[in-house]
Amino acid sequence: MALTKTQSILMWILTVVLAAVFVLAGVGKLVGVKDVVEAFQHFGYPSWFRILIGIIEVTCGVALLFPKIAIDAASFLVVIMLGAILTELIVGDSIIPPLVVMILVGGLAALRGDE
Repeated sequence: MALTKTQSILMWILTVVLAAVFVLAGVGKLVGVKDVVEAFQHFGYPSWFRILIGIIEVTCGVALLFPKIAIDAASFLVVIMLGAILTELIVGDSIIPPLVVMILVGGLAALRGDE
């Protein structure tokens, strides 16, 4: 089923917002923002894992902007967010932020599938 013009506009707004969220989050991991480094240490993850997640977030964030690969990128990001949710559960932090982002990315994948 094709999207209406309004649905298409909303999908692109969501796409740009999510792309920006993931690119900015990934860059923070790659450049080693103090709070991010401390969070990964708190979670018990090594530095290489922070870098890996940053690379995936930046790459997939940019890829969201390309319709032919956006579903694949969104799928990778859903998996990343599942990992974030599990991490938050293990350390006893709130799962709400990664859960909301995961739902939005999953919704974007569903919208892209309807294009």
